[in-house]
Amino acid sequence: MKNLIEGKQSMSVFKDTRTLAAKVVEMVDAIMKGQEPPINDTKTYDNGTGIIPSFLCEPVSCTVDNYKELLIDSGYYTYDQLGVEGEEAAAPAEPAGGQLVGVAMPTKDLQRWNQDGENMKAMLEAAGYEVDLQYGANDIATQVSQIENMIANGCKVLVIASIDGDSLGTVLAQAKEAGIPVIAYDRLIMNSDAVTYYATFDNWLVGTKQGEFIRDALDLDNAEGPFNIEFITSPSLPPPTGRPTPPRPASRTSWRPTTPTALRCMRFWPPTTPPPWALRTRWPPPTATTSTRSSPVRTATSPS
Repeated sequence: MKNLIEGKQSMSVFKDTRTLAAKVVEMVDAIMKGQEPPINDTKTYDNGTGIIPSFLCEPVSCTVDNYKELLIDSGYYTYDQLGVEGEEAAAPAEPAGGQLVGVAMPTKDLQRWNQDGENMKAMLEAAGYEVDLQYGANDIATQVSQIENMIANGCKVLVIASIDGDSLGTVLAQAKEAGIPVIAYDRLIMNSDAVTYYATFDNWLVGTKQGEFIRDALDLDNAEGPFNIEFITSPSLPPPTGRPTPPRPASRTSWRPTTPTALRCMRFWPPTTPPPWALRTRWPPPTATTSTRSSPVRTATSPS
């Protein structure tokens, strides 16, 4: 975000994790009351045992024109954290207590997970629940032990941001046997039929918003082109079930996408000899990649 404020970056896609935490609180509350939790996706996410009913929160485009409203006025960041001047927001109200909910976060080493855990704890307590919030120190055995303790201590619902989504099958089988619903939080837990629901952001929409911003910033609908537009990406999992896989062209061949927000022309470099812009990213990439380095428009996704 500091790059955006300093004019080094044109836009970012903001995932307000408080929205995700609030949606999980709604899901927990509905489960506790014997109601159907809010779900808006029943086709996309298959964890190897079947489709997991999910709620996909909507990300928001963030630019220099709206970052204060989105990030500071909303209380997500402080002025000091972003290095800008202004008045700080008031402290949140004190929470309440009630039935026990277990919240397992992966680590305290990243600010994002600290915020997620504390936001969810405060919201759950304000809704009348007691919360057992644990951080796994990025150690699988620690997180498994914490979840085992949550089950033994009588948690009625488990919310889990897994360290390794393939390593919780045994402990979640205990949760299923005990009749405890499990909500996977922002990281899909794989190969376990104990996962009841999944809450995350619509990452397909993240890419759509980035494409729309580049289209509008370069006026691609009216410009002649072609444009050489590079996207630098990090390794990721395959597209979720139900989402189309984009065509993979051969090295150094132009490809004209057909989606509504498509860019006019993208050129793929062979992943053997790094171009100059690769000095600022991982090289060689696992697959051929692209970036907006050839234009003044730069995009990013934050926080994640």
